[in-house]
Amino acid sequence: APKPAACHSEITGDFSYVACSPFCTKSAKTMQHNCAFCKCKGCAHCLPPPPPPPPPPPPPPENCNSGLSGDLQVKSCAPFCKADRGSKHCAMCKCKACSFCAVPVAIHSLTAQAAHGQGPREHGSHAQKSQNDVHGYLQKRLGQ
Repeated sequence: APKPAACHSEITGDFSYVACSPFCTKSAKTMQHNCAFCKCKGCAHCLPPPPPPPPPPPPPPENCNSGLSGDLQVKSCAPFCKADRGSKHCAMCKCKACSFCAVPVAIHSLTAQAAHGQGPREHGSHAQKSQNDVHGYLQKRLGQ
């Protein structure tokens, strides 16, 4: 049998090693108090809780086939991927995992046009107001 771990307490008559004596668990009221005794430090209720389990591994990347030469075979979000190039970048597996590719590509193109003051050119303030409304709405929806 393995030798019990050494223990020291200031309690008169206590053991000099870790144990779990029968009196340690007799009363629910005194169980925690008894953990001060070396005679009780080996009881399950006196031991530290086990560490939490490790987090599960991340899911594998989703398979992807863009048909583009040199593209990845799984969805990713490469550092070069940009929201304002969404119509081109989101077609590539290298960018499909980017959060900005989760919204329809047409919205990216509208957002980019509105951000650069482009878009439908009509005379009068109505067209500009509509464009600004769309841009504001899209910025709120995209969290920009």
